[in-house]
Amino acid sequence: MPTSSLLLSEPTAATLLRPSPSSSNSGIFCPPTRIAVNYLYRRAVLLEAESDPVFQQQLMQLCAEDPMFFFDTFVWTEDAENVGVGPVPFVAWPKQRVVIRGMDAAIKDRVNFGLVKCRRAGASWIGAGRAARDLLFLPWSKIMMHSRTSDDVDKPGQPKSLLWKVDFILSLLPSWMWQGYGLRDRTDLNIRNPRIGSVIEGSTTQKDMGRGGGYTWIWGDEGASIREMEEALDSILSATGCYIPVSTPRGASGGFYEAYHGCQRQETMPWYEFPPQTRGLYRASQDGVQLLDNYRFTKDYPFIRDSRLRSLYFDKKWIECRGNTRRIAQEMECKFLGSGWDYFDHMAINEFVEKTALPPLWEGELIYDDVTCRPLRLVARSGGPLRLWIKPMGDGLLDRVGRFVMGSDISAGNGSSDSVNVVLAIEDENRRKVGEYARSDMGPERFARLSIAMTYLFAGVDSSCLHGWDLLGGTGQAYGNEVMAKGSRKVFMWRNEKKIDRPMTGTIGVHLGADFKPMVMGAYREALYAGRFIDSSLPSLRQHDNFEEDPNGLINFRRIPGSLSHGDIVIANAIAYWSSRDTKEPAEREIAAAAGGTSMGQRISDRMSAERKKLNW
Repeated sequence: MPTSSLLLSEPTAATLLRPSPSSSNSGIFCPPTRIAVNYLYRRAVLLEAESDPVFQQQLMQLCAEDPMFFFDTFVWTEDAENVGVGPVPFVAWPKQRVVIRGMDAAIKDRVNFGLVKCRRAGASWIGAGRAARDLLFLPWSKIMMHSRTSDDVDKPGQPKSLLWKVDFILSLLPSWMWQGYGLRDRTDLNIRNPRIGSVIEGSTTQKDMGRGGGYTWIWGDEGASIREMEEALDSILSATGCYIPVSTPRGASGGFYEAYHGCQRQETMPWYEFPPQTRGLYRASQDGVQLLDNYRFTKDYPFIRDSRLRSLYFDKKWIECRGNTRRIAQEMECKFLGSGWDYFDHMAINEFVEKTALPPLWEGELIYDDVTCRPLRLVARSGGPLRLWIKPMGDGLLDRVGRFVMGSDISAGNGSSDSVNVVLAIEDENRRKVGEYARSDMGPERFARLSIAMTYLFAGVDSSCLHGWDLLGGTGQAYGNEVMAKGSRKVFMWRNEKKIDRPMTGTIGVHLGADFKPMVMGAYREALYAGRFIDSSLPSLRQHDNFEEDPNGLINFRRIPGSLSHGDIVIANAIAYWSSRDTKEPAEREIAAAAGGTSMGQRISDRMSAERKKLNW
């Protein structure tokens, strides 16, 4: 009988509880996902199938076609949190459904699928459920499941062991579904289904495991806790076309770190993706508390005001860990950390990706005069280093209406990291990114000339937008010297932030030293969270995920294996935002005073004053 007509027999309780086919699911039936309704649905299905062999075959056909149907209809788990409750239906949360689907696609496509999970994410039950389904419905499948010790893999009466979970799932299936599987086919570290030739093997993690393999897929559990993982990785990868390493991370090194980042496909399961852990979701800072669900807190609830996403569950774990941010970030936020915790909230960044990320309206290159640094024309080219979220005019340049500020992060130009310019439009209290330029092959002096041309591009050939850059290091000094030598004077000047009136210091550029970087980055992060910094660049938003703050308050970027990124776009964002904070207070006299009160200083002040009047700055 074709799938489209399946489960449409007499209107019994079972058929009434089955929803219609989902168009997004290729016609496969989707059982109810509310746990109380799902329980009634399962009971009705079993009652109807008990005396109907044809219906039994139809159910097994659906299980063979769609692993998600098998989970929704026949997989049960143990509720470890509520002793005495007994088995409960495995009704997958949305993130678990994503993982089950992703795992299925990886097995079919023969690619590796890395999975990073928080505690209590149900990942091991997903692996056990998929293994049980393949044992029964995927002929000649050969599956390996490995973990740290033999007890973690297969120990009778030990719920945390992988094969115990498989046995638990199989034991609650109706007898007509076993089709020949029985206790005689179960031995230590081995479950077989002789009817279709399928097998599940258990193994401890060791150097030569799986060698000579030919496994359909291999599940690696809690690899970050296994010292032998690095040595075992080569033999594992040679034994299968689909390796699924799964673990809560423990540091940015080791065998699991290497295995996960080597996977063609990856998925994360952080705490905030699971409803039981998100009750009382909030974010609090010194400015106030933002409640993110309908939970009613008591008046004396001790909100933790560190601007990170929190909940009742998260705060409970925070107290248990005594505020150990490294442990929290790894075990709950799924982050590979060396010594710190995430500087930017991963969930908030994901929200910005969904709400503000847009493809650029224009991509290409800026052609400019290398002597005068005046822009000549824009040349469109897909994938070019200049990305714009405003459209050029008919003359190939920009409509220069508005106020702009540019921030620059400078590299050595040797190809190891990008030099980046970020241009912001000033919109009252908000800053909107309208331009982004990134190249790794320009030395500081050449990039300085390009940057000056960009300041003219955004403010007119007779003027320029305010320009700030990282003044530290040899590259920052060489860049700044070239900017000033070319006559650019509309530049950001560092203020003494420790004094109330914040007087200018005479230092040109943004100070990103250890004492000031947290201040600059903190102001940028606050503006980003508050929606005052609007970033449409997807590469920029994705770089936020790899910034961390160590216990000493230092902010670092975690390099990704195989990537040249140093977080340069985010640094340029922060510099641009910090430079933009003073756009309402030109303070020409302070600039002249900072320049020494000389006639040259006065001429600089007069010139900047005339430019601002011309542009209505």
